[in-house]
Amino acid sequence: MLNSRGLAQRGDCTSAFGDFRYDQVSLMTAEELVNMFLPYMHDDAWELIDDSGSEFVEAQFLFYGVEYTKAELKGNGVKLLQKKLTEGKLDRLPDHIQKLKDELHMEWLESMSPEGLVGWPDFALQKYFVDQYGNPEPTQPTSVIAFPFRGFGEVDDDFCNALGAVPGLCYAPSAEKLTVYVGWSKAEVQKAAGATVVHVGKKQDATSSKSTNTKRYPKHEKFLKKIKNYTEGQFYPEGRYVIDSAEIEKSQCGEIGTRKFSMAIRLGPAPDWFTATFDFGIIEGMMVMAPEKGELDRYCGLLDREVDAIPHCGDSDCDHLASQDDEDDDDEEDIKPHVRSKRKASAGKKTGAMPNKKVKKTRTLDFFIHIKCRETEQGEIVPHAHQGILKFDGPNYASFTAVAGLPYIGNKVVFKGRKISEMVRPTHLEWSNFSQIPAHWR
Repeated sequence: MLNSRGLAQRGDCTSAFGDFRYDQVSLMTAEELVNMFLPYMHDDAWELIDDSGSEFVEAQFLFYGVEYTKAELKGNGVKLLQKKLTEGKLDRLPDHIQKLKDELHMEWLESMSPEGLVGWPDFALQKYFVDQYGNPEPTQPTSVIAFPFRGFGEVDDDFCNALGAVPGLCYAPSAEKLTVYVGWSKAEVQKAAGATVVHVGKKQDATSSKSTNTKRYPKHEKFLKKIKNYTEGQFYPEGRYVIDSAEIEKSQCGEIGTRKFSMAIRLGPAPDWFTATFDFGIIEGMMVMAPEKGELDRYCGLLDREVDAIPHCGDSDCDHLASQDDEDDDDEEDIKPHVRSKRKASAGKKTGAMPNKKVKKTRTLDFFIHIKCRETEQGEIVPHAHQGILKFDGPNYASFTAVAGLPYIGNKVVFKGRKISEMVRPTHLEWSNFSQIPAHWR
């Protein structure tokens, strides 16, 4: 049955829009859990733990039927979750949980009207036009279904692209483009829409980005819907991005397609400057982003010279530096999500190497980048900066394309970033962590 909020519910479990929950905590797939929590916690994992603490871990154990004792569940439960993931205890849902999940989803789907599904083409198709495996069902329904987009301004291209991916399915927008009519009979769709042109779905090429984008990047699609009504002043580069690159994927030691790559952009040391941390699997590190190459070269050069002035191991100050690092590690428990403020952030601790403060603040989309990183298998630091360019695809800063030299991967690696969240955790990483001195200390 549906509760007062329109969610299918049984006991403490609810379902809506494919989100199966226990006591407000969403079920995560085994692949998602592995990518977020192994071999260490990524930004997505920290956000979940910040929101729910040990309740997140307990809910996942309940979903997957994992047995444990309260004595084992210490702190936020992350170490126990990582242990159980490594042991393969969360590889698949028990049959009774899978059955409950499927039944609640169908109860919710049956309650939805066409108008309620206009922003969710996969669910609209599942209810009316395809079976549970995504195969066309031309016998259901027998009539034309009208999907009204009045609250969205006009018919959504993504919705029509999804319809066009179903072989034999006919659709046509109305003349004012506020409604799309869908059915299996071309003549009936044409009559209902009053249209001269009726589109007929065809089998999609597996390499078509339009047909795979929603399936490969659901969090990005969800983010795009969230910012649909934002005004110009609400768009910023800061946030978390999922990274897609054939070259980065091919460079991985493990099986291709098993790793997710990510990048988090934060405020930089001057207007229109940003810093970023990234996890590209085989390498991880940080970037400094700036709209002017000369200023960026000067700034990063000064940072490197300041690092060269740090005492080497064996000097009397090394013990003091090590104790500072230990104190920084203790502070990680108190990290809170990043919130945009007017205060300038930096690429490291307070330093004399500041960019020219006369740089004019603009709404630029194009950035030069300097990159430092380390190899993740052995932890070997690459102390020399590599360079590249990064261009956002539009003023909403929802995606970007970059070309850069990446050690262990290539000299001109192309990678695409798609934004999934405006929230990003602060980081203790600094430019100096990837410089010559730390490399010597190893």
